[in-house]
Amino acid sequence: MPQYELLKKRRTIKIGLHNEAMHKPKGLLLEAKETFFELPVRDIIAWTSLISGYAEHGLGEEALAYWDQMLVDGMARNVLAYVCLLKVCAIVMTQLRG
Repeated sequence: MPQYELLKKRRTIKIGLHNEAMHKPKGLLLEAKETFFELPVRDIIAWTSLISGYAEHGLGEEALAYWDQMLVDGMARNVLAYVCLLKVCAIVMTQLRG
């Protein structure tokens, strides 16, 4: 497979992951998770998309677990990842306060 096609395929997978995680019902988060773990390379965009998807659906504890896994995997974070983390923390705090 030529390099361009491989890059194009990876981009399509990332966009698909983002769409599945962010804009679909909770039931499809499992599909987004499966897509994520099928990626040959998980970069910060893929991690942030998955974490954001869980956060958007009010699943803060799960989102934090993926954040922790991202750190264990040694992924370098960027500003967008930290913004995502802040949102996750706000969701978890809201849930703890009832």
